[in-house]
Amino acid sequence: MGCRAVLPFSQGGVLIEKTPTYIRIKAKLGLVAIWNEDDSFLKPLCEQVLSGPAFSSCYSLLDGAAFTSACVTDLCNCANGIDGPAEPSCLCNTVSEFSRQCSHAGGKPENWRTKELCCE
Repeated sequence: MGCRAVLPFSQGGVLIEKTPTYIRIKAKLGLVAIWNEDDSFLKPLCEQVLSGPAFSSCYSLLDGAAFTSACVTDLCNCANGIDGPAEPSCLCNTVSEFSRQCSHAGGKPENWRTKELCCE
């Protein structure tokens, strides 16, 4: 199990804040996720990455909901040991596959890798 932190908490380019109705996680790379503490946090994260501007040519070609579901499953099942954190490569693998499938379907995904997200 991870360490508990007092909110607001900021480290490594990630800011976590709590409001009376939700928790907001904001990453330096531009991602913002709002979690109501009831639903899966991973779904909004996957949706935000897969619906980003780099994939605008893919929206009409691929089933975004199916890839979002696969992304959530991959992140849930990709822990570094029992109860460990997910490996960062898990998200990268799913997004890479989305990009490949988009290309195969005739789309032209842009470079989605950044220094902060899946740098290679």
